[in-house]
Amino acid sequence: MLNTFLKPELSWNYVLIDEGMPLIIEDIVLEIRRETLDAAETYIGFTADVPIAAQTPVGEATGIDVPGRLWTRFHNEKQALAPYVIPSAELGMSYMADPKNGIFQYFAGALLRDTPDFTADFVIRELPTGDYIVCRIEAENFEKLVTEALDKAGKYLFGTWLPNHQLTSEPFSAEKYDRNCDCGNCVEIWVKALSAELAR
Repeated sequence: MLNTFLKPELSWNYVLIDEGMPLIIEDIVLEIRRETLDAAETYIGFTADVPIAAQTPVGEATGIDVPGRLWTRFHNEKQALAPYVIPSAELGMSYMADPKNGIFQYFAGALLRDTPDFTADFVIRELPTGDYIVCRIEAENFEKLVTEALDKAGKYLFGTWLPNHQLTSEPFSAEKYDRNCDCGNCVEIWVKALSAELAR
């Protein structure tokens, strides 16, 4: 799988939505809210090192789609975890692993219900407790959701919304997928926000 170039949506740069108010542009629905996670969520899946230069900004550089390949691997082997996970709740998580060498780590997995008595190549990761900015995205189909919609929403959140609220984020983000959501094609980006002053 390869990253592909996506045409940027410049009009998003000039819109600042209020928390809890949806924005609709090009059949993509975007809504931002704050949420506190009181109990950590535990997920099981796979991780991979991802070269930053070949992956980000998403859609602007071509290269091997390492997260996409990781998701394919996870879905191919997910059946072994069926008794232990909530299959409709999945998480993709990006966090810095080796910034000096231009690599971050990506995790793809499902919400753990019971810890299995085997781990094989699977790894366990937590979505930690704390205060989050949550960006909910809906699109007309899943392919558009995980390519164009996720890319544009991420650029809007990190490039427009957070800076205009004098916020930055920890070097970590999570994509929470709920396969049982009403529209059928939605994802939430979860980031831990810091004030611009604290980030300095």
